[in-house]
Amino acid sequence: MNTQIMAKQKKQEVAAKTENPLVPARIVRSVPRVDILENAEEMLLIAELPGVSADSLEIKFANDTLTLRGTRQPDITGKPVLGQLVVIEYSRSFVLPQGIDATKISAKLLNGLLEVHLPKAASYKPRVIAVKTA
Repeated sequence: MNTQIMAKQKKQEVAAKTENPLVPARIVRSVPRVDILENAEEMLLIAELPGVSADSLEIKFANDTLTLRGTRQPDITGKPVLGQLVVIEYSRSFVLPQGIDATKISAKLLNGLLEVHLPKAASYKPRVIAVKTA
């Protein structure tokens, strides 16, 4: 199946999911901008996901790979006059170094910024060795 037919079908699927004619039938795929910070205790990933709600956000961590997926679906009501907004599907994956404690990963979404805290496992944290004198 060629890409033009697939794109047309995707537009029709999006349009069919709503009764509102202003909901955009065009889908744009985007890679969110990200900063990754590291300290002795954790790695912190901060991603820009404007307009994405927590309900439409998916975060997975498996095999040392962190995957973010989210969709911005404009919430539009009223009579259509001009419709230029689009659905944006954000997606990005990162291969992280070994040593992330998957059971303690947490995330927070506030004002379009996603913070993912990736705590290091105790065995991977730096350790200070005390030196004894004889």
